Amino acid sequence: MKKFNIITLVLLLIVILTALVLFWDKTEPEMVDYFNFTCSTGPDLKIAYSVEGDRAILLFDEEEYQLQRAVSGSGARYTNSDESIIFWEHQGEATLEIDGSLVAEGCYLSQPNQPERSDILEYLESPYFLNPNNSQSDIFADYYQFGQEGEDLFLWVYAAEYYVENGQLQMGAASSGPIVLSVTGDGLSHWEPSSGSDYASSIENRFPVEYQSTVLNFETNESETLEGLMKAVENQAKIEMLITTENDISIPVGGRAYLGLDSNASTGYTWTATIEDEDLVEIVSEDYLEDRVTGLVGAAGIQIYEVRGLNPGTTTIRFEYRRLWESQQPEETKEVIIRVTEAAF
Repeated sequence: MKKFNIITLVLLLIVILTALVLFWDKTEPEMVDYFNFTCSTGPDLKIAYSVEGDRAILLFDEEEYQLQRAVSGSGARYTNSDESIIFWEHQGEATLEIDGSLVAEGCYLSQPNQPERSDILEYLESPYFLNPNNSQSDIFADYYQFGQEGEDLFLWVYAAEYYVENGQLQMGAASSGPIVLSVTGDGLSHWEPSSGSDYASSIENRFPVEYQSTVLNFETNESETLEGLMKAVENQAKIEMLITTENDISIPVGGRAYLGLDSNASTGYTWTATIEDEDLVEIVSEDYLEDRVTGLVGAAGIQIYEVRGLNPGTTTIRFEYRRLWESQQPEETKEVIIRVTEAAF
C-alpha cells in the first residue's frame, strides 16, 4: 500500500511539474521597452528583455523571434531553442547570427539624433568631403561605424571618385580613414585626424578609449571589413554610372554595355540569358550586386550582364527570371535588342 502511494505521489508530481513547465512556456513574460540598435552591417534591430532578464523578443527584418538567455563567457547571449538564431551583446556592441550567417554586426544602441544611413552617405559623397580631380566624375562612399556618443558618430570612411572613359569605369582620387561625424543644428559636419607623426595622438585625443585600438589598427586587423567597403563603393559606381535598363541599345564592335535587371538572390530566383546570334555579341561577365543603402537581408539587388560587341549587326538577348531547379514557366521575361555598329577610328 505504501509503495503504491509513493508511486502515485511521484506520478502526480511529474504531472504537476510538466503542467508548470508548459504554463511557463506559454506565459508571456513581462517585458521592458524595446531597445533600438543601429548596425554598421545589416539592417537595424530591436530587442526587448524580460524583467527577469531570462527571455527576449527580437524584431529583425520584419520578423519576431522569441529567445532565451544562454550561457555566455562574457556579455549577454540569447538564442532560440536550436540556436539557429544567436543575439550577442558585449560591451555595448551587438551581433546577430541566423542559420550560421552573421546578418548584423557593429550594432550599437541608437541615439535620438542618429542620422539616417542615406543622409550620412549623401554627406560623405559630397565634394565638401572629397574634392574630385575630374569634373565628369562622381563620388561614392561607404563607412563602418565604431559607435556613437551624443552627437558624435565615430566612423571609418572609404570614399572614391569614379568616371567613365571609353565605356569603362575609371577610379580617380580616393580617401580612407577615421572621422568623427557630428550632428549639428545646421546638419552634419566632420573632424579628421592629423597626419604624420601626430596621427595617433589626435585619435587618442578625439576618439573614446574603447575604440582607439581598433581605429589605430583598422587597416591591419579589419582588412576584410575595409575590402568590403571598397567593393561596395565600386559596385555602387557601376550601378549608377555604367548600367543601363533600356530595351534597345547600340554599341560599337569591341565596345561594351552593362545590362541591369532587378533581382533578389535570397528568393532563389535568378536571370538566365540566351543570345539570338552569338556571332554578333558575347556575354563577358555576370554579377549580382546587393542594395548597399538599406543593407537589409533579403532586400532586392541588381543582376548585371557585361555584353561586348563582336561584329556589326542586330540581335536580341532574351532573359528569363526563374528558379533553376524548377521546370515551370519563368516568373518574368525580358528581351533586349543589341545593335552592334562599326567601330569608330
